[in-house]
Amino acid sequence: MDTSSNVWHVLVTGPLQGLEDWCAAAGEAGWRATPFPLVTIEATGTPAWSGQTLPGWIAVTSSNALAALKDSIDAHPALGDVPVCCVGEATAQRAT
Repeated sequence: MDTSSNVWHVLVTGPLQGLEDWCAAAGEAGWRATPFPLVTIEATGTPAWSGQTLPGWIAVTSSNALAALKDSIDAHPALGDVPVCCVGEATAQRAT
């Protein structure tokens, strides 16, 4: 806490995509936010599913994984029958 002004100062470390939104949210909370990006999301080119035995469930823990999941379902339509659960409201909304 900045004792001279009694305003919390938060260092927003990432990810790069959406960093402005996080800084704006901190500002709306009355904090001073400094963007300091440390994380970037990049596709690896590795398929999300190799086409072997179908999984019982698919857990999506980040909306950043949705494009890879779509590509896997496009390549292996049977994967589209596997139940999917999402961690977090934003991920669930983007998955629909």
